[in-house]
Amino acid sequence: MKIEYYLLPEADYKGQYDRKEGHFIIKTGTIADMIHDSKMLWGFDFDKCIPSYERLNDILKEGYFQRLAEWEPIEIDREEYNTIVEMLLDIQMDRPYRVEM
Repeated sequence: MKIEYYLLPEADYKGQYDRKEGHFIIKTGTIADMIHDSKMLWGFDFDKCIPSYERLNDILKEGYFQRLAEWEPIEIDREEYNTIVEMLLDIQMDRPYRVEM
């Protein structure tokens, strides 16, 4: 499923900027793309912890992640959650995503 989302300057996105909205970057992608582009799950020392199904759903239903991204509120089911987790775990990085224990 593709969604439209807006990255705020604090997300420090390195892709192409769309100045249409001034300080917003407008993108279309998967929920996993939005999570990764916005760095909303990045903690200190670039720790990337994927929260539980319930916690991620709470975040997505808010429609924003303070200072990083905004989107239309959305709710996901367990199958969509598993797909998002799989997509994030597949991203090749020095410090990859991990699932919250």
